[in-house]
Amino acid sequence: MRVSGDWKGLIQKIRNEIINMQEDKYDWETLDWLANARELIHWANSIVDGVPVLLLIRHSHRETIESMEEMVEKRITPLGKEMAVEFGKRLPTNRELEIMHSFVPRCRETAHAIAEGFEQVGGEVRSIEDVVFLVGPQVLDRSIWGRLGTDGESTADFVNYWADGKFPEQKIEPFEQYIHRVKDEFVKRLISSEDNALHVHVTHDLTLLSSKRHFFRNPIDISMRPPYLGGLGITIEGNRLMIFDPIRD
Repeated sequence: MRVSGDWKGLIQKIRNEIINMQEDKYDWETLDWLANARELIHWANSIVDGVPVLLLIRHSHRETIESMEEMVEKRITPLGKEMAVEFGKRLPTNRELEIMHSFVPRCRETAHAIAEGFEQVGGEVRSIEDVVFLVGPQVLDRSIWGRLGTDGESTADFVNYWADGKFPEQKIEPFEQYIHRVKDEFVKRLISSEDNALHVHVTHDLTLLSSKRHFFRNPIDISMRPPYLGGLGITIEGNRLMIFDPIRD
C-alpha cells in the first residue's frame, strides 16, 4: 500500500515528537553514558591553577553507523548536542578554553556545542580549530576500515592488531608513528600553554583507544572504549604526561 506524502509527513512528525519526549526525560546527571564525562569534568575542576589541562574526548552522542560508507557522514543527535552544551557549561571558567577537533562533522558539531555551553556560563573561548591528527592515522587502503566492525564494535581488536604490527605499512601508518605524532601534539600544547589554559581535543574512539594502548602498555578490550564525551584527562610534569582515565582510576 502506498502512503501519501501527507501521511508520511504526519508519521515523521509523530516519530520526532516521540523522540523529543524520550530525550526530555534525560539530563546531565541521569544518563549512564555520561558517567565517564562527569568524572572528567570533576577531575578538570580539581586541578590547581597554573597547571595546564588537556581533555581528550570522544564526540557526543551520534546516529548509529550501519556501514563503512556512513563512517564520516553520521552527525550527533539533538540529545548529543544538548549534552555537549552541558559539558561545556561545567568546565572550569577560570581557565581560557582552546578547542581542537577532528574535521569529521560530528566532532566539529561537538566542539562548537561545548564552546556554546562554556560561553553561556561566562567562559572565554580562545580558539576552535580542526586538525588532521585527531581524525586518525594515515590510511592508504580504505578497505582496512572494514575491520572496525559495525558501529565500531571491533575497534579495540583493530587497535591491538595494529599495535602488534600485523597491518602492512602499505595499508596504514605504523602504530607507533601515529601515536608519537599525537603525543607530540599533547606535549607541545601543554608546554606552550599560558597559565590556566584548558585544552579540549574532540576525536574518535580509535584515537582514544590507541592512546590507551600506548600509555598503559597493555592490550585493550572493548570495556576500555570510552562512551560519548568520555575520554582521558592529561597534564604534564616536566616533559612527562600524566594520564587520568575514569575507566581505570
